[in-house]
Amino acid sequence: MSERSLSRRALLRVGGLGLVGLAGCVFDDEGERSDRRTARTTPRTTRSPSPTTAATTAEPTTEKSTTEPTETGTTEETTDEKPSGESADLCSAAPRIDSRGPLLVARNSRELRKCAGRPLESFENLSPWASIAGSMEPIPESYTGTQAMVLETTGDPYLSVRRHFPEGIDLSDRDLSLAIDLETPDSEQVELVLSAPDTENTITCKRSFRAAGWYRLDFGPTDVRGSPDLTDVRDLRLRVHSGKGHLRAAIDSLRTTERAQRGAVMLTFDDNHHTQYETAFPITEEFGFPGVVGVIPHSVGKSSKIPLEAMGEMRAAGWEMVSHPQHDRSIPGMRPRKARAAIRESKRWLIENGFERGAQYLVWPYNEYDAESLEIASRHHHLGFGFGGCPVGRQVTGPLSVGRVHGDEIERSKRMVDLAARYDDLAIIMYHTVGLDNDRIGEQEFESVMAHIDRADVDVITTSDLWESLPTT
Repeated sequence: MSERSLSRRALLRVGGLGLVGLAGCVFDDEGERSDRRTARTTPRTTRSPSPTTAATTAEPTTEKSTTEPTETGTTEETTDEKPSGESADLCSAAPRIDSRGPLLVARNSRELRKCAGRPLESFENLSPWASIAGSMEPIPESYTGTQAMVLETTGDPYLSVRRHFPEGIDLSDRDLSLAIDLETPDSEQVELVLSAPDTENTITCKRSFRAAGWYRLDFGPTDVRGSPDLTDVRDLRLRVHSGKGHLRAAIDSLRTTERAQRGAVMLTFDDNHHTQYETAFPITEEFGFPGVVGVIPHSVGKSSKIPLEAMGEMRAAGWEMVSHPQHDRSIPGMRPRKARAAIRESKRWLIENGFERGAQYLVWPYNEYDAESLEIASRHHHLGFGFGGCPVGRQVTGPLSVGRVHGDEIERSKRMVDLAARYDDLAIIMYHTVGLDNDRIGEQEFESVMAHIDRADVDVITTSDLWESLPTT
């Protein structure tokens, strides 16, 4: 980086104190507006600069049909044949938000995506499943249909169930997702293990999740053993290891979605630290990569943060500024009224400061959310990002619980990029500071990861690229 670039970035950081626009108090929402543009077909090389102010348009409010267009222009069925006992109107309810206003979205993305793809297992009949560790019982409190499967530890420190497919099933062009309701403890890890066709040739998808009522988890490979043939999957195991004592979790609605034609990576940066502009931004520019910054509005103007003018420069280069309503407490740790205010005011600041495009998306503070948080966020945002520890299918079914991987774990993040490239999934990497003398990623290490991504056969996308690629948008 040149001395001129360094001087200019340092000047912007100091001068940014006088450039901050203050967010106002709560005001009445008037008129739905959004900044929607055509998604980039080649995000790494043909980024279009974001305008200073977004065009004002209204999102459609018509009910979604029962079929959705896929990436290839065909239609992907979202209902399929419903297993016996599944609610007849499961996928037909209009996912519209009744109220209207600049801080609200027109449609509830969780409802839009809950039936994406095809059902693989409805859990209306548990006879194909066998318990290996812990208890397995049907319960009427389900995500869809008339029952779900509840798993509970009975002395062993883990849960494990399996289903065998004697004739084999073809998952070579499908991604997996699952509805889950963790009752205790407050967070855990779940594994889906595919034997393709045997235990010497497996794919493991390990995903962290939280106690947040019923919600969907999207999975991608985290480990590969042997040479699995996904056209011949003979066995599916679901495992949860309890490192926190007693564990009880309900499982429902195992679905598959169409795999993308190409893998992708998303670079996300939490807390708008100045090193994201001064160090990470010039490096990503060398490779032509966009990024996503989770902005804490009340922190803008501090010397340790990205100046407002610099955020505009990053936006013009294809970056997106998204909501990161971080305070002393996580969103679940707040009273509902304060939680709603925190989410609303963060989005308001982005809109008022010219970042309408990124205002539709949320990075969860402290990577924490619960059932009420998800419900509040569904009225204001299309996508929400937390920690998951694995890649995800690009046709996400849990749009407000999209998982990321830690960028400070250098070799692991590179491996997740490789797996995303191999299986056409999406690896979303999470960074905080870059290049400081701390336990976070260093400048040379960050550059090595960017070079690794550049060599991989992947696109580098933003939050709006992901949302606008979904068949519901």
